[in-house]
This record gives sequence, structure tokens and C-alpha cells, in this order.
Amino acid sequence: MKTLPKPEDMWEFTVFPIVIGGMAALGLLIGLLGFFNRINYPWFFGWFIVMTILGFLGMYDFNAWMVDYGTNLDPNAIMKLQNPDGTPMSYKPPLLGHKKMLNFDAYSYPRLGAYLMLVGMFLTLVAGYIGRTKKRVEARKIVKKTLATN
Repeated sequence: MKTLPKPEDMWEFTVFPIVIGGMAALGLLIGLLGFFNRINYPWFFGWFIVMTILGFLGMYDFNAWMVDYGTNLDPNAIMKLQNPDGTPMSYKPPLLGHKKMLNFDAYSYPRLGAYLMLVGMFLTLVAGYIGRTKKRVEARKIVKKTLATN
């Protein structure tokens, strides 16, 4: 395989903690401001959409690293393994799931942090939905009140 870069050569180690911390802080701020009725429900949906996009971009970047290091093999390597059809064998583990690689099994599943993030994102959707429902009920009351006075 290719020689792995040093941590300081990978921009992800600098950017990802900032993005994750920033999005978590922004999520907490939006939650607090929503609780005290300082912002409306679209902020919750906006945060959810941005968090989802950033999550997919992070997984795409991680997968790109795995593809690069699992398929661009060193031509001077001592071992040159081939698939049954004669093509060079790649060593890309799965992004999610299970894959048999030579004589071992590679597993890749989310851990506690990913589950907690998903719970937080789900609660954001619930909060946005409740806020939207509350605004619609208030709007209906105003319309009924206006119609009743006319």
C-alpha cells in the first residue's frame, strides 16, 4: 500500500474537529434560542439539513481515502495478490457493513458517537415539527379570530 501521510499532512485532522464542534455548539445555541422563543422552527430544519450535508461529505472524504489507499498499491510491493480473473486485488474495507478480505473479515459499523449524533438530529427534527405545528395552530386562531370579527 501507499505510505500513510503524517497527521499534519491531512487537512481533515484540523478541519473536522472544528466543524463538528461548531455544528454541535450551533445546535445547542439553536435549541436554547428556540426554547426561549427567540427563533422559529425553520432554524431547526436548516441546522438538520446542513448537518446532514456535512455528514455525507465527511463519509465521502473518508471513503475517498480508503479507495485511494486500497486500490493504488505500490508496484514494488513484495506481495502481489490477484483476483481470480487476474486483476490486482484491492484492499478497500467497507464504509459500512462487512467484507471478506483474503483470510480475514472486515467490519465497519457506527459506534456510540454516531448513534448519539443521530439521536440529536432526530430530536432536532422533532423540535422543528413541534414548532411548525405550534405556528400553524396560532395562525389558524388568528384567521378564525379575524373572520369572526368581520
